[in-house]
Amino acid sequence: MPDSLISVLAPLIFPLLVVSIVFFAYFYDSRRRIKVLSGLAKHIPGHVSKNIFQPSFNGDYRGIKFCISLIPGSRNTPPYLNISFYKRSSFRLGISRENILTRFGKKFGLQDVKIQDPRFDEKFLVSSNKADWAMQYLRDPEIRNAVEQLFSQGFESISANGNILLARKPNYHLNFDFQPQVITVNINRLGLLTERLN
Repeated sequence: MPDSLISVLAPLIFPLLVVSIVFFAYFYDSRRRIKVLSGLAKHIPGHVSKNIFQPSFNGDYRGIKFCISLIPGSRNTPPYLNISFYKRSSFRLGISRENILTRFGKKFGLQDVKIQDPRFDEKFLVSSNKADWAMQYLRDPEIRNAVEQLFSQGFESISANGNILLARKPNYHLNFDFQPQVITVNINRLGLLTERLN
């Protein structure tokens, strides 16, 4: 009887060992992300949601709720830092860096709202369901400066869907992006963008 039990369990040992290693690596990484997010509470009013699968920091910026989420990477996608501000707006907006794919897409009808600032228009692709509102919003030099600074920090997109303003940064670095002065400045920039949404 013991020999038959061993023969049944033997093929399962390696897969169970692999699953255990992956689980403990994920658990360790999640605990590390929770620890970094917990450190934010010393500098920014808020609290950490200790969901092991997607830890996040929930805070308040001058009466506007926001959430910092650390999305783990996978085989095909990098890890992402998402910062979401919750405020209703009357229009939708998308801002991404201009690149060869967006230039190609514009030849096939991809929308690009021009702000009438040649330097900004050359750097960024802007889309909106209300182009005139997006133009008015982005004509504010403080807004354009905040957008440029966020992109210079590695954010790849900023979008507003009518309820949430979301900024996404791929391949974030826990040691750099969560230094108090770095995250506080980025929260202030995104807070400005959110406050001025109509």
